[in-house]
Amino acid sequence: MPELIRNDVSPPSNWQLANVLASRMPTKFNPNTILDTSGIYSQLPRKVVGRRSEDGQEFGCLWPIDMAFDGEEYESQSAYCKSEQIWERVLEDDRMQDWFDGLTQIPMFFQDPNLTFDHASDTMPEGRLKIFHTRGTVTRVRYESVGDHPYTGIFKGADFGIMRISDVTRTNPDVPFTSPGFGIKWMRTGHRSANGVTMFSFSGQKSFNFLANDWTTHLAEP
Repeated sequence: MPELIRNDVSPPSNWQLANVLASRMPTKFNPNTILDTSGIYSQLPRKVVGRRSEDGQEFGCLWPIDMAFDGEEYESQSAYCKSEQIWERVLEDDRMQDWFDGLTQIPMFFQDPNLTFDHASDTMPEGRLKIFHTRGTVTRVRYESVGDHPYTGIFKGADFGIMRISDVTRTNPDVPFTSPGFGIKWMRTGHRSANGVTMFSFSGQKSFNFLANDWTTHLAEP
């Protein structure tokens, strides 16, 4: 596998800065108002761990020059090449987003929630704030079908998937309560990706174990 080949310390964009606002108000997740200030974009330069490739040729690919994650040039790639392009973005910046607590969650009411389901792209819309599920763990996955079903498409099996598992909001290590969920993206050659999101419950669970309960794509109202 190619080595990481360069570092970039360019300053953060305005939208990156907007995404790391943090409230100083106490909440049940932060009763002592102790803030986790690691990775605050306004205090640290844009830290990039490194790039394995500038254009994907090391992987037998040819990524868009602007590294866009939508448009004809991107979508025409193979599932494998799109997966490597996304993974490049996952690896190149190791900072954590800060949490949105208290009043800083208010912008949620001014954003269109339908974009989560209707925006056809492998990147977020410009200017959209990641208010919930702010921090997460990303991994590569593949789906192996047992074959004992009539379903087609991705359900027949898929080799190039990206999963991000996360909690809705900040978790207090002294209070066993979480609201876990994950988003999953399956790359398709020459077509847009197939995507899904799932959770256990809007109301959360009294456990730190993210896998303590079954998850679903159809949640009951809280």
